[in-house]
Amino acid sequence: MARNVWRSPRNTCRQAALVFAVLGLVMPSWSSAAPSKATDIPVGAGKGVTLVFNPGPSYRVADVVVDGVSVGPVARYTISPVTADHAVDAQFIKFNVLKLSSSGNGAIKKVISGTTAPKATAAKVQAPAIPTTEEVAVDDQKDVALQFEPNDGYEVHDVLVDGQSVGPVATYTIQKMQRNTTVEASFSPVAEWLTPVASRPVSGGTITSLTPSLSVFNPLVPETLTYEFQVATDSEFTNLVAVEGSIAQSPTETSWTVPTPLADKMRYYWRARATDGTVSSPWTAVCTFMVDTDGVETTSTIDLSEYLVADAPSVFEVTGVQSPTQGVVVDIPANALGADTLLTVGTVENAPAATQGVRALGKVYELGPHGVPFAEPVTLMLPYSQDDLVRTGAPDASQLSVVTFNTDTLAWEQVPVAAVDYKGRRLVCKVGHFSMYAIGVADTSDNGGGTPPPAGGDQGGGGGGGGGCFIATMGDASQSPGALLPTPTILISLLVLGAILGVPRKETKDGKTDGRSR
Repeated sequence: MARNVWRSPRNTCRQAALVFAVLGLVMPSWSSAAPSKATDIPVGAGKGVTLVFNPGPSYRVADVVVDGVSVGPVARYTISPVTADHAVDAQFIKFNVLKLSSSGNGAIKKVISGTTAPKATAAKVQAPAIPTTEEVAVDDQKDVALQFEPNDGYEVHDVLVDGQSVGPVATYTIQKMQRNTTVEASFSPVAEWLTPVASRPVSGGTITSLTPSLSVFNPLVPETLTYEFQVATDSEFTNLVAVEGSIAQSPTETSWTVPTPLADKMRYYWRARATDGTVSSPWTAVCTFMVDTDGVETTSTIDLSEYLVADAPSVFEVTGVQSPTQGVVVDIPANALGADTLLTVGTVENAPAATQGVRALGKVYELGPHGVPFAEPVTLMLPYSQDDLVRTGAPDASQLSVVTFNTDTLAWEQVPVAAVDYKGRRLVCKVGHFSMYAIGVADTSDNGGGTPPPAGGDQGGGGGGGGGCFIATMGDASQSPGALLPTPTILISLLVLGAILGVPRKETKDGKTDGRSR
């Protein structure tokens, strides 16, 4: 009887066993000590052979090749009947177990190198609110990219890798995974209501004390909070020079005085956050100040404030006839803010000195919270007067510009003017965050930065330390007279700061308040 030769699978991994059967008879299997070389086994003509591939612990079938053709990572393969010689090659690969655990209210997405990333869905799918666990086999030496996605209203609280915290990160990558790994992600409710707003000193300004007082506006919550302050010589807070973590809340604003004298003629950065004893808020936006005991202190007066709801559009016009910020308009689109936020509007005295070429007209306005970026631009309208044009000799409002103080570059910079509201006498621009803003005009005089030009601003205008100049280039606001932005459909007066926080509101001469509560 003719006999054909079945060449047994080559054991390419010593941690796997191969079992084959001829006519239902189980043949001896290869042990983990079996040589990884081919073995010829005669099979009677017409008989059938079923091969079973049994990987050892932490191994899997990578591929099965029959007569040079891959049949995939199958668990068994049958040749029946055997009418010719055949060669079967079984390939095995080591894998590691990745255990992913979520506390609920958030999901963990994974992308293993060499695989296709999951397609993005049109709408975010909310993860279960209960804890979940998943185990994934990852081939040895593969990279695994993890993304932690909290449900709406939640944020990443912490991520543990093999029991060690890596912080509340949004992503984490395991490079060349070589062992079993456990990743645990916990999610907690977003503490938007806990976020304080930096108040004083003016970010970017100068202070004359070596032990300055730092203050924040308290969040509008019923419970009493405590506050943490940090002062550093760099904006990343890698070199902390003063820290306090348990300042008790005071009415309206909470302040902390730096206990150790700071260095003179030095720039510092500070931030703060609040806690209810269980959850801590995000840090305030980073603020900066210059210590100069020989300089002129930058001060501000907060005129009005209002809590903004993040997911609703808000249009505010300061209408109080005695308000120092009368005529300022802030138009905030829905979802421009990442969270409900306290908006503040005020004026600045002794603003930071600036470059020759442009001088300030009238007031320097301070809008807060400082430095918080907007998801989309916010429309800002600043008032100008006919006296401003007469005093400066500007033939038209299109010759005016808007400038802002950049606390990163510590310089005044131009903001492009989008339009001139001739009827309302305002310059209109788009801004990406709040800071100090002013209206400027080209300065062709010979005045230097140390002496204010004769037509310099009053009531807090001009530059700090006597510097009345800002930037050399002017914006093109060549809107024809009479042109206006679309009239806002809702105009709501800003609340006086005292009204929000329980202090009587300011009143005009006719006895009316400058704003009304919502």
